[in-house]
Amino acid sequence: MEPVGSAAVVLLCAEEDDLELVRWVHAARAQGLSPEVVTGIERDDAPLLESMRLTTDALFVVLRSDNLGADRMREIKSCFASHRRPAQKLVALRLDGTAEAAIERIAQQIAGGLRSRSESSLLLAIEDVAPQLDRVLVVPPSPASARRPSDTHGVSVAAVPGLDAASASGSRPIARASSSASLPVVRVSSSASLPVVRANDAAPVDGE
Repeated sequence: MEPVGSAAVVLLCAEEDDLELVRWVHAARAQGLSPEVVTGIERDDAPLLESMRLTTDALFVVLRSDNLGADRMREIKSCFASHRRPAQKLVALRLDGTAEAAIERIAQQIAGGLRSRSESSLLLAIEDVAPQLDRVLVVPPSPASARRPSDTHGVSVAAVPGLDAASASGSRPIARASSSASLPVVRVSSSASLPVVRANDAAPVDGE
């Protein structure tokens, strides 16, 4: 099956969640997508920055779990906002949600060129895929978006258990941060909150 649309899909999760990631990869392939998978984002920004450097036109899907808490999610959002390029988008979903329904909606968005009703309602239509949907992170363009990502030394390529056969059919390698990576983590105030997109709530996301 040919890939859907021209944008890539990057699935990101904590290293401990790599086995759970397998079903998301299979669901993506069933929709004609060839996702890149990136693990280790719970430790630092290096895997995300490396993926953003290599994939300039992409939807980055962060899969939330108990291994990837709210504070770290705020850091990831801040890092993405500082380094994103115009064709890069970011959303967050629960890892334990309904992968098939979420991926189907993502594929529809990509087939439409990732065009949303407005920059502040990016992928808002994904709200009705399942009650387990967590949050959509909307990152508007910023003056810092044109900057190049910082050095990503300490990033190595590794395989996710259970994906050896799948990797041969088109998935991109996984960026995994080594324990020696020392890139700075962009932190935001612990009082900052992410916009919550609830099922069946058609109102635009506020606060972005």
